[in-house]
Amino acid sequence: TAAAPRLASHRRRPAIMAAAAAAAEAAWVPPRFVLGCWQMSSGHHGPLDEEETRLALEFHLGLGVRAVDCGDIYTGVEQRLGDFFQRCVGSEGGGLAESAAAVRVHTKLVPDFDRLPDLEAADVEATLRRSIRRLRLPRGQPLELVQLHWWDLSRGSAADALRLLASFGRGPVPLVRHVGLTNFGAVATRRLLEEDIGAPVVSTQVQLSLLDQRAATSGLLELCREHGVAVLCYGTVAGGLLSERWLGAAEPQEWGEPVRAETRSLTKYILMAREGGTWEDLQQLLQCLDRVATRHQASISEVAIAWALAQPAVASAIVGLPRNSGAGPETPAAKRAAASVAAAAGLRLAAADLEEIGAAAVNRREAAVRLGDFYEAERDKEGVHGSVMRYNLNRICEVEHAREVLIAAGELEAQGDASKEDSRVLHAERLLWEVEALLTRGRSLDDTTVEELRQAQCRLAKVKGQ
Repeated sequence: TAAAPRLASHRRRPAIMAAAAAAAEAAWVPPRFVLGCWQMSSGHHGPLDEEETRLALEFHLGLGVRAVDCGDIYTGVEQRLGDFFQRCVGSEGGGLAESAAAVRVHTKLVPDFDRLPDLEAADVEATLRRSIRRLRLPRGQPLELVQLHWWDLSRGSAADALRLLASFGRGPVPLVRHVGLTNFGAVATRRLLEEDIGAPVVSTQVQLSLLDQRAATSGLLELCREHGVAVLCYGTVAGGLLSERWLGAAEPQEWGEPVRAETRSLTKYILMAREGGTWEDLQQLLQCLDRVATRHQASISEVAIAWALAQPAVASAIVGLPRNSGAGPETPAAKRAAASVAAAAGLRLAAADLEEIGAAAVNRREAAVRLGDFYEAERDKEGVHGSVMRYNLNRICEVEHAREVLIAAGELEAQGDASKEDSRVLHAERLLWEVEALLTRGRSLDDTTVEELRQAQCRLAKVKGQ
């Protein structure tokens, strides 16, 4: 299909763009804090304690968290969130059901690196419908926010993909309510904002902390401020590096060469932290943050989060869910960590605080300038930062997708009448759509898998017809 005509700038159609921006502003208000759920991924670090994760989610809901961040390539996360919210709906007392119903889920569209040159509308639709099925959204409810990620800007067209994503926000039964970006630098973001994609870009998700200031030094934050795009920042405490845990600590083994931290996220944050100096340099920054924290009766992490929230256009801080570290509500350490995030919302750093912190982090800012535009280092697959990434986890309409659907269909059949009938029929309808998409567009599916899909198709059709 031919691409829509490109706009030279927003000024080509000021009335239309202004109206669209006003409508988006009225419909979507970014939350101050978002609970990051990459830590719930099966591929993040070792086996997952499902019960501990459930308790941690309940605890954060009790603290008032009303937005969570996930992605279609975070292995198992959308399903776990969907199962959690479905259990909450059936809970009695304590307000858990009401709290869960108020949570907004932000997810991502991350096409595989290998599929970028030939991504089609059917691939995007299948990915969105898979996310809706995994998250167990009520009938007719679209995905609240879907953020596009694009591995390589020289492969395919990110603008066409964004246009396709936006197109699924229209029609009688939209699949998407709002569209955003994730991990686009200043140059790419400007180009995308100049495109007529058919919907406003309401947000962009970037890594931003005192240890990684590329979003600021590249001009991305200022660009977003000019265009009214909300910045959702992750990595604000750099996987815990910006906390009392490391203040005064000896250089850990993880800091050495090669970097081998306990999680993939901590590995990427350490790699970025090393770009700006030595362990001793990090200690000097931590000492500065500790002085500021003492003046405000706060923690180092609270100050680090507050610094990020004070930057231009930054609307939200995404803070990761603790994993397998005693994250249940009965654990004092987890209570302090979660309460610290909530306290950062009310912490306002004075100009003198920001100046003092800026002076202590000047080498980090210089490193950001040297690295160039935001996320360019991560786009180098052979580079130290790109090597942490996993580029082909979407697998839409491939054998991994087929196995997931077959397992889900088997679980649905095993539930029988034990599940709520309306919920069971809805789940069957969604699975049936995916089965038919796999049978129509499946790639490299063996004969056995195809036959299993056909059998599942028959069983799901019976459930749907009940």
